[in-house]
Amino acid sequence: MSFERQEPSLTAADNSFFGVLREAFVGTSRDFTQGPLVPGLIILAIPMILEMSMEALFAIVDTFFVAKLGAEAVAVVGLTESVLALIYAVAVGLSVGATATVARRLSLIHI
Repeated sequence: MSFERQEPSLTAADNSFFGVLREAFVGTSRDFTQGPLVPGLIILAIPMILEMSMEALFAIVDTFFVAKLGAEAVAVVGLTESVLALIYAVAVGLSVGATATVARRLSLIHI
């Protein structure tokens, strides 16, 4: 990993609604330290929103099929999903903390 300063591209970023959505789904090489904050937040947030939505859909479908086995089976699925939500919350908290720590350390190097 190189910490050399790279020149930003000469092309302007497409900050339209559909342009930002396209970048979120396809990927981007945008420099998030330059330009407006809102498009960058949207580009970075959409993958996590999709992941959590798919996890919720998985829980609903899982509950639907397990409901045929009885109330106890549904209770087990509900308990398991609650534990998974707690694990996700801890993982997201740790990743945010690690990201903030790395960002602070890198900003001290480039001052």
